Amino acid sequence: MVITAVIIFCGGLAVGLQFGRSTTATKSTSVGQTAQTGQAGQFGPVGVVTDGWLTLASDPADFIGQGEHLTFTMTTAAFDIAGTAGGARASVNASPEERFDMHFVPPQGRNLSPGLYPNAQRWPFQSPVAPGMDIDGVGRGCNELSGTYQVVDMSFDPAGRVTELDIRFEQHCEHALAALRGELWATTLSGHHKHLPSIPTA
Repeated sequence: MVITAVIIFCGGLAVGLQFGRSTTATKSTSVGQTAQTGQAGQFGPVGVVTDGWLTLASDPADFIGQGEHLTFTMTTAAFDIAGTAGGARASVNASPEERFDMHFVPPQGRNLSPGLYPNAQRWPFQSPVAPGMDIDGVGRGCNELSGTYQVVDMSFDPAGRVTELDIRFEQHCEHALAALRGELWATTLSGHHKHLPSIPTA
């Protein structure tokens, strides 16, 4: 099954997500796609998240979100993040049946830093000149996608490992109009907190 993801921005920022892959679908590599060398191991060790949340809002036709609006916090799910200047990943696990995984990488030769990353392609098969992203969950994912994400904030420890991550995104599975939109904020730092935004509408 093919999945399409769309990303929608408000005032230059992505405000929600939508997913479009079925629970029985399996990710595949399209003909001619080649994974970017070394990307699977570029994120470094997983950090212990001390606070975080994830909001998701999807259009009804989005394969991953299937029209749902979801919010996860530290009281309802387990969070982990990992990353370096070369890219970041996060997992939000509410139950064995409700887990979301996210990957974000900059174009080749650039560092991931605050800013807007349009025209993203599916990680890790993106063009060297395009940013990569991939958001899947609940057993569903995109075979191909288009999207945009914005790094709102990002910080690192002296070793170059991500300690705090705030990303807004919009994803279109299989390049469809339907979108999955959302925002992830997570920190490994003690005493840091960010209030949940208003849940985006699809």
